[in-house]
Amino acid sequence: MPGLTCAGCHPQANADATGVPGAPDWHLAPLSMQWQDASDTPLASGEVCRAVVDRSKNNNLDGAGLVKHVAEDALVLWAWSPGVRTDGTARSAPPLTHDAFVRATRRWVEGGTPCP
Repeated sequence: MPGLTCAGCHPQANADATGVPGAPDWHLAPLSMQWQDASDTPLASGEVCRAVVDRSKNNNLDGAGLVKHVAEDALVLWAWSPGVRTDGTARSAPPLTHDAFVRATRRWVEGGTPCP
């Protein structure tokens, strides 16, 4: 709805009774971090990678900042506890644990954040 903030509908935690997802400071990622084009086609992994490491697009995060972001940000953490849909079925979580994701991100950063 125009004029409403995301938090107007999305609470500080998942509302499983209604299926509305929530987390502290719920909001969309900035357009600079979009992972699809204007036609909703997913970007190639190299394009996403270059956007993630581009400090003009990633809130000026260096490698250490990226690791901290994936390790601690409430909206990143939400992905591993996504609650249920409005029909009561469980939303899917990523196919690896959060710890494994943080370890992989740390290894990628330590390796110089290479992109395909």
